[in-house]
Amino acid sequence: PHEVDLATSPIVGCFAVTDEERQNAVELFVARKLPHDRYGVATFLLDTWCLGLMDAFFEVDGAEDFEDWRDTIPEDQAIEPERARKLLDEVSAFGAANGFPPPPEFAAVIRLLSDVTPAEESVPVGDNGRPHFLVSEYDSAETVEEIVETLTQALGPGGFDVTYPLEDDAAE
Repeated sequence: PHEVDLATSPIVGCFAVTDEERQNAVELFVARKLPHDRYGVATFLLDTWCLGLMDAFFEVDGAEDFEDWRDTIPEDQAIEPERARKLLDEVSAFGAANGFPPPPEFAAVIRLLSDVTPAEESVPVGDNGRPHFLVSEYDSAETVEEIVETLTQALGPGGFDVTYPLEDDAAE
């Protein structure tokens, strides 16, 4: 079997899907058409306000699975590959400056965009440029403590904002 150069396979979609409740949470997808009716899809989980690139992974799907997945993404979430590359570069650098370097798997997955020149226009990072950690109800106390400690070491006390989730109103 011969290897496929992912960086020269045609890009068939780039999508930046923002979480409706947390505007800082973005799932970035890059899909390329592969031989034999298969598709390679890279997924990047981003926190544009603080943590940067939190996860990156890659999978290969058959045409039917790819089309089923593709049908779940609204057309208005599509972005140009150059904007996707710029988003990854800037959010990763912002997270690293805040003390959160990209995960090790990023180096392998970013190769999917190695042939794409980043867009010129900068991408907004931070909450008006300032690091802002939005604590999720799913974050453990230990995780929150570690993140705040890392931010304090990287940026100094007061160099960032932290917002905790509102208490659950369901008890009323």
